[in-house]
Amino acid sequence: MRSSLKRRSAVLALVVAGAVVGLLWQRAQAEGDWWLERRLSSLIRDSGPRTFSVSAATGFDWDTMYVFTPYTENHEVERRIGRSWPTAHSVDIEMRDGVVLLVFLNSGDVVAHVAQPRRPGDFSEVPTTVAYTRETALFRVKPRNNWPYLEAVHPSLQAAQRAIDQKTRPSGRTGRAN
Repeated sequence: MRSSLKRRSAVLALVVAGAVVGLLWQRAQAEGDWWLERRLSSLIRDSGPRTFSVSAATGFDWDTMYVFTPYTENHEVERRIGRSWPTAHSVDIEMRDGVVLLVFLNSGDVVAHVAQPRRPGDFSEVPTTVAYTRETALFRVKPRNNWPYLEAVHPSLQAAQRAIDQKTRPSGRTGRAN
């Protein structure tokens, strides 16, 4: 009788442990590379107003990076990266506004992703219709209204960045009648 109770307790403990590991794994898949997020956040904080390269925070091979802003629909993520990517559904960027999704590819395969917090550097106002390369993924913090927006600084992206800046720049109106 006692050994039967011990076996049942052991089985129950294994089931509970398996469920916990499963939940932790699912959460890790959704958030992506935790170390990358820490390295990138540190790089952004340490760069101040200077230009930084995303590749300085990556410890893996990649040739393309995509930026997905909050509320981007999962099918749009898959369309832009050019393949079905079930992890897009677990990241759930289409329902989140506190992170920006960065997806890294190498030769067309997803090799890393990160749900990057919008602080210390907010990628939500950089050009998102382009595929960044290791050479073009250059940014700098451009504070506005006490928020750390990032801007793309590679010469090939300047026109696209200016267009975004024109849309988001405060109008300069003072609220007084003219």
